[in-house]
Amino acid sequence: MAEINFSVIADTPDETEILASFLKIFEEKRGQQVRLQSMKWSEAWPILLANALHGSGPAVSHVGSTWSTSLGAMNTLRPFSEKEVAVLGGPDKFFPAVWQSTSLEGDSTVWSIPWTSYTYLISYRSDRLERVGLDPGTAFRTPEAMAETLARLQSLGMEYPWVIPTETHYADLIHIASSFVWGAGGDFVSQDRKKILVCQPESCSGLVDFFELYRYLPLQSKGLTYQQCIRLFAEGRVGVFITGAEVPSIVSKAPDTAPRVRSSIQTAPLPGVPWVGGDNLVIWRHARGDPGQETAALALVDFLVDPDVQLAFCQAQNTLPVRPGVLAQLSFWPETLRQSVETALLNGRSHRSVPLWRVVEYRIGQGLDAIAAELLNDRAADIKALLHQHLMPVVHRLELTLEQ
Repeated sequence: MAEINFSVIADTPDETEILASFLKIFEEKRGQQVRLQSMKWSEAWPILLANALHGSGPAVSHVGSTWSTSLGAMNTLRPFSEKEVAVLGGPDKFFPAVWQSTSLEGDSTVWSIPWTSYTYLISYRSDRLERVGLDPGTAFRTPEAMAETLARLQSLGMEYPWVIPTETHYADLIHIASSFVWGAGGDFVSQDRKKILVCQPESCSGLVDFFELYRYLPLQSKGLTYQQCIRLFAEGRVGVFITGAEVPSIVSKAPDTAPRVRSSIQTAPLPGVPWVGGDNLVIWRHARGDPGQETAALALVDFLVDPDVQLAFCQAQNTLPVRPGVLAQLSFWPETLRQSVETALLNGRSHRSVPLWRVVEYRIGQGLDAIAAELLNDRAADIKALLHQHLMPVVHRLELTLEQ
């Protein structure tokens, strides 16, 4: 039996256990054994980069969607041919925002295949909104409306009017903030890839809108992880929580969730233009040196993105698919979750697919982390001054990098 090495990024054993059960089906159908290698998100990029530099390691890897084109630009991945993409159904069978992450802008070469999608939305307590007389249909429609909603929840005396992870480095902060940036007409990188736009007026306006919300975070919210935020929400101590689409199900099924929370969870899209990301599959260029490995790698990718496998995997893993046809077959609770997810996946976008996006993402993310940390220490701080202080040096360094 041929063997293929497949690396995945997973922070909990449950994630790999579910995947392993699907890989057994693949092994039985294809007669090819899969050796699963796991790494945590915090260590994934250096490991993947080492694979790229040394031309060794697994034949297939799961990577963050925002990373795939950076790896492709390094000429370390095996591209997918038009025929291979057609076998998967072609780009039209995928959400446009997730397919955007497969190729560099201005280049049709496909470096990765979308596997699962991810987006952020607002989970909230409908009973809390009712108590302050707010209409859920408009409470989060604009940044200004969202700020007003949080102000009213604060006046209600809620322990946490809202929460967001506030740990030292929150890697997804840039993805959440991007919805506000794009909604204000801004962006992070210019179309010609030579300018960093995060300090341009439109981008700054969106970031100000986003960071204004930090004024409604309570003093005790410092250092919260994503899992701690989920627990606080389940305990009934939070009114609004910016979450992934998996959270309502997690909270509703948790045995210690407060009954009043379980009966009132609802969701809404983030204001602005939703960010859409997720997980992509790549085949490393060195797999071409072994025809058996290359064939097995293609077969594995084909299996994992097959519509029937996608449906079963998303149901088991509580994740989102990359195909509209699969999304239509999934059940959602509460019903507003379906509406929120569809809005994001159909109308959202991904970050620009530029060669050095991984570097841009990381350095801007560091600046946003610093701004968030200062606001947690001083809710009255001048946000525009913080943006200039922490992002202008980042812009200068990144533009020097882009010029090389």
